[in-house]
Amino acid sequence: MYGGDGVAVTRVGTQVVVRLSGVVDDARAPRLAAALGEVADVALHRVLVDLSEADAVSGAGLDFLLDVAGRWDVRLVDPPPGLRRHLAARNGGDVAV
Repeated sequence: MYGGDGVAVTRVGTQVVVRLSGVVDDARAPRLAAALGEVADVALHRVLVDLSEADAVSGAGLDFLLDVAGRWDVRLVDPPPGLRRHLAARNGGDVAV
C-alpha cells in the first residue's frame, strides 16, 4: 500500500487502516491527499485511523479526518487530547468519529 512521511495506508481484511504519526498539519497536505486517493481505491466500508503515534493534528490533518469521516464509517484509535473537540468545532459542532 502507500506509506511514508508519517502517513501509511494498509488493508487488513475488509478494513482499511490509516496510520498517522508525528505532526499532521498543512505540511503533510500532499501526502494526505495521496492517502485519501489510496483509501478511496481500497475502502469498502470502515476506515480505522490509528493516531497512536500522532503528536498533533491541525489544518490539513483535520480536513483529512473530516473528509474520511464524510465518506466512510471511521474509527479513531488513540487520538491526541482534544482532537474530537477540534473536529466537532471544524464541522459545525457535529462529528461522527
